[in-house]
Amino acid sequence: MPLFFFISGMLFRLGRLSKGTSFLQNLKDKLFRLGCPLVTFTLLAFIAKSVFANEVDRAATLSMHNFLMAIVEPANGPLNEMWFIITLFCLFILHPIWKIPYKYSPIITALFLCLHFIPKEYITQIMGLRELCFYGIYFCIGVFMTKRESAKRNIFFLNLLLLVIATCGEILYITSTNVCGKLQTSLP
Repeated sequence: MPLFFFISGMLFRLGRLSKGTSFLQNLKDKLFRLGCPLVTFTLLAFIAKSVFANEVDRAATLSMHNFLMAIVEPANGPLNEMWFIITLFCLFILHPIWKIPYKYSPIITALFLCLHFIPKEYITQIMGLRELCFYGIYFCIGVFMTKRESAKRNIFFLNLLLLVIATCGEILYITSTNVCGKLQTSLP
C-alpha cells in the first residue's frame, strides 16, 4: 500500500495540481470519482451480505444507520477492503497543503512522518484518519518529489531521506511486532 499512495501522490501532482485546479473543482471531481464507486460497492456488499448472512464472515443488516457508518468508518463496514478510498479522498481534500511553496515541503513531510509513527490504537478510525496518518507520508513524498522544483538537490534529498526513515521505521515496527508476538506466544 505505501507504493500505491506514493504513486497516487505523484499522479495527483502531475494531474490536478499541475493544471491549477481549484479546491472546489478538485473536491467535486474526487467526490464523483471516489464517492460513487464507494457508495455503489458498499450498497451492493450490504445487500449481498444481508441476503447471504449465514454464508459470509461479516454479515450485515441493511439499515440506513449501518450504511452511513460503513461510509464514515469503512474499516468496520461490510466492505472493509475499500478503506483506502476514504483515506485517498481525505488526502486529496488536503489540496491547499499540497500547493505550498516547495521550500516548505520538508516541514509538511516531517509532520506526516511524525503522524506515521503515532501508534494506531491512539488514532480514531473515523473517515480513515488512522490510515491517513499511517500512509499520508508516502502520498506526501509522492507529491513533493514530483514537483518541478525537486531538481533543487537539497530539498529533494531531504524528502528522500524522510521517505527512507518512514520505510525503515515501518520495517522495524513490523519486524519487532512479529518477534515480540512470537516471544509472547512461546512464553509459558
